[in-house]
Amino acid sequence: MNHKTVQGQYRHLSPTERLALVLESLGRKDDGELGALIRSCPVHEYRLQDQDFWDLHNKSRMIAHLFAVDWFRIRQEVETARLAQSAFYLVGSKFEQGFGLALEAQGAVPPSTHQVWQQYENILQPYDERIENAKEAERLWSSRLKGLHAGLLRFCQRAQLEPHQLLAWTPPLQDEVKEFIEGLAPDIEADEEMSKTIFESFLLAWPRLRDRSH
Repeated sequence: MNHKTVQGQYRHLSPTERLALVLESLGRKDDGELGALIRSCPVHEYRLQDQDFWDLHNKSRMIAHLFAVDWFRIRQEVETARLAQSAFYLVGSKFEQGFGLALEAQGAVPPSTHQVWQQYENILQPYDERIENAKEAERLWSSRLKGLHAGLLRFCQRAQLEPHQLLAWTPPLQDEVKEFIEGLAPDIEADEEMSKTIFESFLLAWPRLRDRSH
């Protein structure tokens, strides 16, 4: 079989067969055969829906799901801190009640200098400290949650979308996000670093905006 006949068979190669021969040509540095293999590759015409739309469609779903992951993670931290406050308060309160009942049963209140009061304070103090630590943790995570939400709002404004439209990909969050944010203490400010990070990461993922993000 002469060289022209061999090249004539190139158009009948499967994609896998063509790739194998292309790689062989590259290995041999055979530019002539490589060129023939590339030129003989079949040309097809395709009809596609607007790829700009589908790019935005798919990226909107990705961004909504990324937001949901962060939202549920940080909200869980807020809920955990709240639970810790309630648990430590309840345990401390029960101890106080029990101590009071013990004094009633005894029928006398020890003087303020009695060592029992020092023991009483030593037992209660760790609970008070844990409650305060849990309160600080709640404020910290609430600030980050507000920062996450603020970053989403900034992105939606740039992308010309409403937050509830983007969150249509994650139906449980459509109402929950607004209600939960409104229920946080109003004196807690949004974490600016979190807001900036979320905004910029979403911006870079958005096809129409990433090239204008700088």
